[in-house]
Amino acid sequence: SAMQSSCVALLLLMCTGSLRAHMLVTPAHHSWQLSGSVLSRSCYAPAMSTAPAHSWIRAHRPLGSRARPLRLFNEPPPEPSAEDVFAELSEELSGLQRALKGLPLPIAKASSTTTLVLTAVLAWFLTPTSFGRMGTLFTVGAAGAVGRQAGDRLQEARREAVTSAIAQLAQQQGLMKLSPKDVGKLAERFDVNSDAFERALGEVYGRFLEALLEDEELETKELSQLAALRRGLGMRWNTTESVHEQQAKTLLSGGRAPQLAQMPPVLKKLLWLSATLYATSKSQAELKTLSGVLGLEDEGVEMMLSELSSPLYKSAVTQAVGKYNRTETPVVLQTVRRALCLSDAAADLVHNSLYDAQLALLLPAGSTDSKLSEEMMQLLGELEGILQIRSASRRLQARTLPLYRRAVVDALEAATSDAPPTSTQTMSTLAMRAQDLALMGVDARAVFVVEARRRASALLSDTAARQQRGDTEGALESLRKTGAYTSYLGELIAKSGWESLASEPMGIVEQYLAALSLDEGEGAAMQALLKQSPDAADAGPSGGLLGAMLSLSEESTAGARKAYSEGIEMLVQAADFSSDAARALDAASVSLPLQPAVRRKLGLDAYFGWLSDLLEKSADAVDAGLGAAPRLRSCLQLSDADAGELYTNTDVDMLVLNKCCEQLLAAGAALGRTPLSAAALRRLQDAEFDLAARAGVLAQVLSDNKALSI
Repeated sequence: SAMQSSCVALLLLMCTGSLRAHMLVTPAHHSWQLSGSVLSRSCYAPAMSTAPAHSWIRAHRPLGSRARPLRLFNEPPPEPSAEDVFAELSEELSGLQRALKGLPLPIAKASSTTTLVLTAVLAWFLTPTSFGRMGTLFTVGAAGAVGRQAGDRLQEARREAVTSAIAQLAQQQGLMKLSPKDVGKLAERFDVNSDAFERALGEVYGRFLEALLEDEELETKELSQLAALRRGLGMRWNTTESVHEQQAKTLLSGGRAPQLAQMPPVLKKLLWLSATLYATSKSQAELKTLSGVLGLEDEGVEMMLSELSSPLYKSAVTQAVGKYNRTETPVVLQTVRRALCLSDAAADLVHNSLYDAQLALLLPAGSTDSKLSEEMMQLLGELEGILQIRSASRRLQARTLPLYRRAVVDALEAATSDAPPTSTQTMSTLAMRAQDLALMGVDARAVFVVEARRRASALLSDTAARQQRGDTEGALESLRKTGAYTSYLGELIAKSGWESLASEPMGIVEQYLAALSLDEGEGAAMQALLKQSPDAADAGPSGGLLGAMLSLSEESTAGARKAYSEGIEMLVQAADFSSDAARALDAASVSLPLQPAVRRKLGLDAYFGWLSDLLEKSADAVDAGLGAAPRLRSCLQLSDADAGELYTNTDVDMLVLNKCCEQLLAAGAALGRTPLSAAALRRLQDAEFDLAARAGVLAQVLSDNKALSI
């Protein structure tokens, strides 16, 4: 009858739906299978047309298989956004899943039950009566099993659509307004258990993370987006860790993790995003597992995070200094450092670089008229307090001392010209320059003494050279020039205010210029000039000043100088720089007719030789030797000013620090770590302190070797 025919047609349609459940539950990236499936080539019943089914499938093609619109102009394509991944995820559904996704849960469950019942009824209708009762029951039971399987397929297909639903909700509400409560309702709507729902959340989160990693540039906005998504999804921290770990394994493609120096930018960004995100977890998430996948130890992780976060922190500091006051800024910067997982050592480097940049603006290198006004000093003081610069004084001296040294050199060269300015003018100029550069008197005096000795040595070297060429008259003229120079120094010292008013100026000059450095040939030539020319004593510096200046080449004390040098050599070879060794050296030198300035100069020569030997030793030996440098200087009774003169004349402090830096860089490179680690930088800073190196020398060494990421 017509009624029965309609029932049969209806049952065939439901059976077709069951078949679709088997054939259409395919992910979007396998959608190419649909075009060649049985659905596109079969006719299910005479009463049904294949055209509607085919058009229905075509209308629900995945996003990637749709034709792209034609462009009318050659404008550049718009930059893709990481949030576009939500639209892609929401479209990655098969046709059946699209149909099931919008069904309420009761209807979806009813359709599953209906499929089971109708397949059993269909089997009952179609089973021939010749099968008998047992045959009919068997057929109906088998059909029911098939119907149950098809119903389960429908349910599973709908559950799998929950990932698309989550992505669609994220797209609709936006990252910053995504509600964990609304997301949680999807688990109930799609009848998904907690574990499966957590996996779906991880899939959405993982796809967004993957999209962020396509751009290797770091942006704090991306971190905010990632944190907002995780928070909006209500995802557990252990799931977050698993997603990040799996992403690292995917990027490594099953291979070994590269060394730190060869780490690809995408892996660096993944580590940075993970570390900064985990920093908000209140210790619920740890970086240990991910760093293990990347083959990084704690020091390597710290170095990489410092390298990546330092530019961001530098920008944040610049903004904070202009926005907050002196009290608020340190608190704000501490919060920023924690958020960026930046170590204190790396933060100090950023602070120092900003402070140095400000000094470079105020005091350009080589400038002859730059000065520090009261307003500038107030600005530097505020910056020092805000950034908590521990070495502000030395950093300031690294800029001011070279500028003042240039002024002293120019003044002393003018003093030996044919028409020198008056001593009052010269001292006034130097005093004003020291005041402009905010130099203390003791620092200005130390620079003046070094340059005064250097100029006197140059004058004596010129005299000796003329004598060696046989130009006695020229040598005497040069010696007269030296005498005039020493008298001029006496006038400068008398007006400097550096020494006691009761001191005899020429006596101070003798202290300044005693035991000048001349090579062996120059010393012999000067002694020969004094012997051969009766006018030499009167032409040169008055009194015993010339003898004090030439005391290192005086023949009468040659034996004493040799004995004292041998005593120092024994002390250095024994490597015993204790106070007992120092007292023994003093006791041995009491009977030697040597001026204190001569002993000091011989001690400096020995110290220079000891430092030169360090340059040929291993890293461990250099490290141990530098630790003993302060004790050696104490044994030899050398002050920091004495060491400063040696360093100014020889640059041996820069050579030693450069050697240390190269050794530390080589050790780090062997482990795949560049630039210098925080521990290596601390060793260099300790070496600078042990050497009592000149201000700014270590910064120059680090810059020349490109040892820092700042």
